[in-house]
Amino acid sequence: MTLIEVVLALAVAGFLLTAATSFVVSVSSIWSDRTQRHFFEDHVDGVTEFLRSALQTAGSSIALAESDSDAAATNSGNTPDANRTASADNSRMDVAATMNTGEPAASKRSLRQTQAAPLQWQRLPGSADYEAPLLYFKLNQKPPLFVTEGELPDHTQVEVYLHFTKTEGLSLIWYSLLQEESEAVEDLQRTPISPYVQQLEYLYWDERFEQWESEASPKEDDEGPDGDYLLPRAIQLTFVYDGETQIRTLTIPIRSRHALLF
Repeated sequence: MTLIEVVLALAVAGFLLTAATSFVVSVSSIWSDRTQRHFFEDHVDGVTEFLRSALQTAGSSIALAESDSDAAATNSGNTPDANRTASADNSRMDVAATMNTGEPAASKRSLRQTQAAPLQWQRLPGSADYEAPLLYFKLNQKPPLFVTEGELPDHTQVEVYLHFTKTEGLSLIWYSLLQEESEAVEDLQRTPISPYVQQLEYLYWDERFEQWESEASPKEDDEGPDGDYLLPRAIQLTFVYDGETQIRTLTIPIRSRHALLF
């Protein structure tokens, strides 16, 4: 090989190496930008889904009433005619209980029991009266996201407060019913949910003007007693990260015993 051929071979090899290096760097940069972009969207969707699931299961518990087990034990040795008579008596008792309490008696023997008002306004334990209340609800089971220094069983019931500050973002303040002390804020646990939440708004429906109102703090009930607040229809969260903004709306679940008519 002549000197010219060697120089040309080295030039071609250098060109190929440069192109391969540029290709690898470009692919790595594209993958990095894609990961960062989808990270924020996945984070927003994950936080929204977690909060929606927590609000939907708030105030619900699984339990079997003693009346069901007693009735089953009593009817186990009866004849079919006696069972039909007992069933008719139970139906009449259900109707009477419905007329007296205003609630279906069947719901009292249901495996799933739900509070009439699963979400409420409540101040943190040990807080002053002038401090604004927080959205408060109970969960029948401790979510895996709630981690403590000591071990708590998964079926432990917890009481949760939705807490937001512009400096720390959105978090959940909670405590277990198994804790010995829960009378001060220092005794409670805090689980960060998202540091990218820059704004938390409560959405109310104004029936007079038939329009939605957005409030940064709980809205007082003008027709109710002093210190009473209205429960919002929804919560709006604003996520901000690297100049990108995502808005999500969470509907406050309202329990209703009436069937929808179509």
